Amino acid sequence: MKKLSILFTAFILSSGCLLAQKVKLYGKVTDDKDTAMIGVTVVVKANTAIGTITDSVGNYLLELDPGTHAIEFRYLGYTTRDFPVTLFSDKKMDIKMTEEGKELDIVVVTGTKYEKKLSEEVVSMEVLKSSVINQNNARMDEAMNKVPGVNMLGKSIAIRGGSGFSDATGNRVLALLDGLPVISPESGGIIWDMVPIEELEQVEVIKGSSSALYGSSALNGVINLVTVNPKPEMVNKFLMSYGFYDEPKNKDWDWWWHRIIVKKNGKQVNRVQHPMFGNGQFIH
Repeated sequence: MKKLSILFTAFILSSGCLLAQKVKLYGKVTDDKDTAMIGVTVVVKANTAIGTITDSVGNYLLELDPGTHAIEFRYLGYTTRDFPVTLFSDKKMDIKMTEEGKELDIVVVTGTKYEKKLSEEVVSMEVLKSSVINQNNARMDEAMNKVPGVNMLGKSIAIRGGSGFSDATGNRVLALLDGLPVISPESGGIIWDMVPIEELEQVEVIKGSSSALYGSSALNGVINLVTVNPKPEMVNKFLMSYGFYDEPKNKDWDWWWHRIIVKKNGKQVNRVQHPMFGNGQFIH
């Protein structure tokens, strides 16, 4: 009986040791470019006191009790990732972190001539980002029609209906390129084809009079074309668009869509001509 008690006690002790034995969760944390990330916080969500950080080569190691745990990976500027992990033995789990995208406040300079958040501006202002222009393959004058309150009348711009109806004259809208006027001196018109679309960062539009800052040429508003600032890394961008005009349904208008070709024997042939259009820009 005494021997049986000793064996039973030994069995209980050995079972307790087995249950108390820790298992290891380990692996490597990298970013989108497969670069090892240093200092990533790895914790158990249910008990944040149990955790570690990745070392100089991105490796981590946790010693946990057998069972299911929710493991969380955190790093500033990256999306937090968490996984339920069931452990009965040592397990390797590599993690890839992705950068967290956050929309920054839009900064403008036209309203006060110094940098200021758009939300803090007291004047009525709209900002047209360069991505809108590039994605639509639009010319500058076409893109301006996307701004609320702005209408193009031929080559003439009207902000809230404040301009006249003379094409390319009497705009009463001041066009600026990085703060410098770019309007025609003889008529006050804007030469839209000269705008460097490929270099634009954003277009700031003040709707309404801005004469206090810019003079009588800004009675109807201001358009400031802001170009990108130089950056440490090399930037290359090439924009190209092309297409053709379809034949008008009204046959009275398709005279420009056909072309008469004279063959060597003198016979004339009416050939269909697809009028093409296109443009391209490049920045380095």
